[in-house]
Amino acid sequence: MDALTLFGLGAVSLMLLCYALDQRSCWFGLGFAGACALGSAYGFLQGAWPFGVVEAIWAVVAWRRWAAARSGVATITVAGTVTRLSKETHMTTQPAAWHPDTLHWAEIAPDGTRYTLLEGRRDLPGEAFTYAFFIPAGFWDPGHWHTADARIVVLKGTLHLGYGNVLDISASSAYPTGSVVLVPAGMRHFDGAHEDTVIIGTAVGPWSTHYVDPSHTASAGTPE
Repeated sequence: MDALTLFGLGAVSLMLLCYALDQRSCWFGLGFAGACALGSAYGFLQGAWPFGVVEAIWAVVAWRRWAAARSGVATITVAGTVTRLSKETHMTTQPAAWHPDTLHWAEIAPDGTRYTLLEGRRDLPGEAFTYAFFIPAGFWDPGHWHTADARIVVLKGTLHLGYGNVLDISASSAYPTGSVVLVPAGMRHFDGAHEDTVIIGTAVGPWSTHYVDPSHTASAGTPE
């Protein structure tokens, strides 16, 4: 096996490895782009120019995907500084802090609710994520359930939460600022607030929300 063949084998092997590990870190996406570039070089050196052209295109596409993932689409305030995070990004490796009065809301629904993903990804199995949710005074979300356990901290205001398929405000319990609530996966519940309230939720993906009445208009940040 000559040196050029070994070079091609190494490039293709690296490409397959980075592709298989792409979901673990965006850096494998960059590695895949680099491996495609090496594969393109091998194709041209070998005289197989169609292979070289295809691999060059893949290198550009992979690099653009990596750059988009790194640049982010949402801005939030972290410890007094502005940090760029993707809407569905991997968990941050840097210390982070959030304040209820300086949160940047990524989604604002017509009903007044607001949502933003603080860290992690809610679409990946086994991936932890944290989100913030704003409940305006007077808003009530009818019966619904989540596909994973939700650990809720009341950051500001008072959360009112009850269990069952039917919205019954009189049957809800009040959880003031500082309260911690665990809502099990699949548990039908309803919630709302008499004053502006901010909650922080932590769960593990994949995450989706389903309403007892499928025709109900979902609140902000509700993935179906």
